[in-house]
Amino acid sequence: MGDRFKAIAFDQLSKSLNRQQLVGDVRRPQHGWLKAVRKGLGLTLREVAARLGVSAPAIRALETSEAEERITLASLKRVAGVLGCDVVYVLVPRTGSFDELADHEARRQVTPHIEATEHSMVLEAQGSHDVPQKIAREARRKRGLT
Repeated sequence: MGDRFKAIAFDQLSKSLNRQQLVGDVRRPQHGWLKAVRKGLGLTLREVAARLGVSAPAIRALETSEAEERITLASLKRVAGVLGCDVVYVLVPRTGSFDELADHEARRQVTPHIEATEHSMVLEAQGSHDVPQKIAREARRKRGLT
């Protein structure tokens, strides 16, 4: 896929996701979502186990592994399904947008090269002293935006 097409696809991804809309202040319950939802629905381990066709200790183990962030997505989806829930799996930037994240990463990658080149140019009395502009320009090029 060409750089320009990748940039367009990434821009669409960035526009489609807003961290605040997706996660807001949602925090995983201390003992995990599975246990919280099961208890909230008034279901016992045995009842959930029967729906899934496994033993009650297996459900307890799944709840524990989810609370300890060791559960597989497939297992989480199976148990969530019998609880009448869907699993939503998404990566969102910690801060800002995907566009800002991509720009930061591109700048991180190009900065050492630009600074090294500028240093050599200064030693040869040919430096332009416009390092920030060069970094911004090269980062845009790297992202396929120019």
